Parts: sequence; C-alpha cells; structure tokens
Amino acid sequence: MRFVRNAAIPVILIAAIALMAGCSKVPTLAIQDAEASLGKLQAAGAGEYAPQALSDAQNAMAQMKAEVEAQNGKFALFRSYKNAEAMALTAKQTAEAGIVTTEANKAAAKAEAETALAGARAALVEAQRLVAEAPVGKGSELDIKMLQSDLMGVEQSLADADGTLAAGRYKEALAKAQASMNAANTIAADVNNAIALRAAKKR
Repeated sequence: MRFVRNAAIPVILIAAIALMAGCSKVPTLAIQDAEASLGKLQAAGAGEYAPQALSDAQNAMAQMKAEVEAQNGKFALFRSYKNAEAMALTAKQTAEAGIVTTEANKAAAKAEAETALAGARAALVEAQRLVAEAPVGKGSELDIKMLQSDLMGVEQSLADADGTLAAGRYKEALAKAQASMNAANTIAADVNNAIALRAAKKR
C-alpha cells in the first residue's frame, strides 16, 4: 500500500504540471478577436465621432498586451494567461460598445448636417428672392451683379455640402452648410439694409 501511495505522487505532479501548462498558453484567438473588434471600431470612424470610445478600447488593448508581456517574462511553469484572456475579452467588449456609440454619433451628426442643409437652402431661396426684388439705380448702393455672383457661390457651396454628406463626411458637410447659410444670410442682410437706406432717403 505504501508503494501505491508513493506511485500516485508522480501522477499528481504530472497532472499539476499539465494544468499549469494549460494556463501558460497565450490566448491567441481571444487576442485576435479583440484586435479585429478594435479594427472595426477604427474603420467605423471612431476617431472622428467617438474619440473617447476609441481611446478606451486602445487602452484596454494596451493593458492586455502589457499583461501578456509580463507573463512572457516569467519562467514557463509560473506563467498564467488567465488574466490576459479576460482582459482580451474586456478589450473586445469595449471596442464593440464603442462601435455602437460611434454609429449613434454618426447618425446624430448626419441628422444635424441634413437640418443645416435644409436651413441653408431656405436661406438661399430667401436671398435669391431679395436680390431679384432689390432696388437698382442711384441711391440703392447695391452691386446686383456682385450679389448674383455671391449667390452662385452659395449654390456651389451647397452642392459641395450635398456631395460631402453623400460621402458620409457629416461633420464636414455640417460646416459647409453653416458657411453657406451664413453667406446667404449676409447677402439678404445687405439687400435689406439697402432697402431700408433707400426708404429713409425718400422721407
């Protein structure tokens, strides 16, 4: 019986070593999944629409890789990548959550750009109406040809904004729409000021 008990010790030792070896393998698949999710997050435009989400995912990935490196530096029998595997899963989940945030922010930016474009078109129509009805001749202090040229510039700017929106560059489209609206409003204000000035001179 004493021999049997002693013989069982190597078996237990071998099992323990096997268990430790099982924990000492780098979680390659988990890391690849995390990297793939991070890549999708970047491709979705997180750098522009959800920079904090991208930063969180990158930090989670960096922490996981640091844990892997820390385990790599240990003696083989003392390595354990359990934490690294859990951290890889966290990095993946963080990236996937970031994708959801990015898409939501993109949708909001698109809606904002579309609203701004609609407002800019309305401002252009009003400016065109005012220029068409603007007083001409002595005392008007208006250069109709210049105003018409300015209107053409606004039309071109809006066309560029439409193309930018269609390309999915929503923040850029918003900026162009706002610039177009400002330009149209400036033209309208110039005409209204000239109308008011001419009316005052007639009194």
